[in-house]
Amino acid sequence: MRHGERKGPEPMTTQWQFWIDRGGTFTDLVGRAPTGELVVRKVLSEPAIDRGDPAVCAIREVMGLSAAAQIPPGLIQEVRLGTTVATNALLEGAGEPVLLITNQGLADLLLIGDQHRPDLFALEIPAPQSLAVAVVESRGRLNADGEEVEPLCLDAELETTLRAHRSSGIHACAIALMHAWREPCHERRLAELAQTIGFTTVVCSHQVSPLPRLVPRSQTSVVEAAVEQVLFRYLQQVRQSLGGQARLRVMSSSGALQGHEQLLAKDTILSGPAGGMVGAVAAAEAAGLAGQALVGVDMGGTSTDVFCLPAGASDQDWERSAETKIAGLELTAARLPIHTVAAGGGSIIRSDGDGLQVGPRSAGASPGPACYRHGGPLTITDAHLFLGRLQVEAFPPVFGPAGDLPPDLEVVQQRFGELASQLGRDPESLAEGALDLAVETMAGAIQQVSLLR
Repeated sequence: MRHGERKGPEPMTTQWQFWIDRGGTFTDLVGRAPTGELVVRKVLSEPAIDRGDPAVCAIREVMGLSAAAQIPPGLIQEVRLGTTVATNALLEGAGEPVLLITNQGLADLLLIGDQHRPDLFALEIPAPQSLAVAVVESRGRLNADGEEVEPLCLDAELETTLRAHRSSGIHACAIALMHAWREPCHERRLAELAQTIGFTTVVCSHQVSPLPRLVPRSQTSVVEAAVEQVLFRYLQQVRQSLGGQARLRVMSSSGALQGHEQLLAKDTILSGPAGGMVGAVAAAEAAGLAGQALVGVDMGGTSTDVFCLPAGASDQDWERSAETKIAGLELTAARLPIHTVAAGGGSIIRSDGDGLQVGPRSAGASPGPACYRHGGPLTITDAHLFLGRLQVEAFPPVFGPAGDLPPDLEVVQQRFGELASQLGRDPESLAEGALDLAVETMAGAIQQVSLLR
């Protein structure tokens, strides 16, 4: 459906229902009115200073409320949300600084990692990323059967060290000990001490990842501690804006909807793409393709997500991976078999000296592509506009400082002319070449989930 298109009528309901995908560039919303009509909106994922979250702004607009109006309690029955808030906080380094508590002698564990090389033939291997700004070693050890071989030492020295880190401004603490997945008694006692000292976020590895393998369990605990408050502050803000009584469920990376009370931040890393896969399969079934092999492609503003579902697979036997890799981190978080590449409408086109490069950086919602009239860089969207594949007159006048102008074709033509002069090529072939690079990246992702398997 196009922007603002209404479809219906559907069965009568007594309250509004909303389904929202909050991506890195756009926020998409489908609402069902009490009359049964469906209403669609697409807005930029750029929080307005005076209006708050874009998803809530779109809800107010659909319901005919002013931007500053409170949503009356009882008007909304349910909101289902796919969000990249935790993902973006992780990728942008916007999470909380974390203190990691681990066993004595294992302070360098996350720096050493498991020795997997991301690039087998690279001569220089960058150090693995760690979100832990400080590590404290604790004396005490359990064996593989969960039996205590060295008592836990909660002495004055440990307490003084923890208080010093808390006084330095660290509010989040992750605790990951050997074999805690089998017997968590030591982690629980350390968590009580950390809470007593004043850490506001305390995450134990046995709570978020009750599985063997200390390295991914530690990384998962640190990630959870870093982004937990970012996600839940956002969800709390949304709930309050909705009147506080609407049911809010969030799509997890495994394709299941969860209430915000039971939700873990690490389980929302692929929230949006998982919702795309669930929706694509539902659309295929509605089109009479149930049971057939499917390839799904979800191209957004920041990335493209693809999946391949074999013939005969039902939603009960979908393949799910027990691990999620993102930003060089390996998390023990169940996810659907989705492959993501940095190729979207906002992927930046630039020169790397002698040639052309597309992505992985994105213009995002702000400043957005050059044609958005906010001083943004050239992107794949601009290439389509330049080549006439997007019609200026077909766009709503929502661009520019006042949000009342069409896309700026002139600045796109100027930017492509400047880039073409640098590389000694004509602008049209340059734009075509940029699109070819993006298409090649997306085609490679489709091959990865289909032919190469």
